[in-house]
Amino acid sequence: MVDFQGNHKAAGWDQGDRVSSSSRMWEKGDYFAIREVTLSYDLKGTQLNNYFENIHFFLTGSNLALFNDYSGSSPEEAGGGNDLGRFPTPRTFTFGVNVTF
Repeated sequence: MVDFQGNHKAAGWDQGDRVSSSSRMWEKGDYFAIREVTLSYDLKGTQLNNYFENIHFFLTGSNLALFNDYSGSSPEEAGGGNDLGRFPTPRTFTFGVNVTF
């Protein structure tokens, strides 16, 4: 619905449903995310007096960074296009060692 000045007017049972709400409620949702990065290193047993055949170290980081101009916690859809104030995605780090004897 539009008023005589061309402004978009809210309608619906609560005067602000998503289908007919004001365009002032919408934000640009462009973002860049670093989701997962793994760093690893292999060490041969010959480098350490043959105590083992091979050793593999790794470090993995998940959900490391999110770059955006969105005012909420995440611009990803959180329930039918509505930002429902969900918890942010957790950032995790995993360290591991694989040893072959």
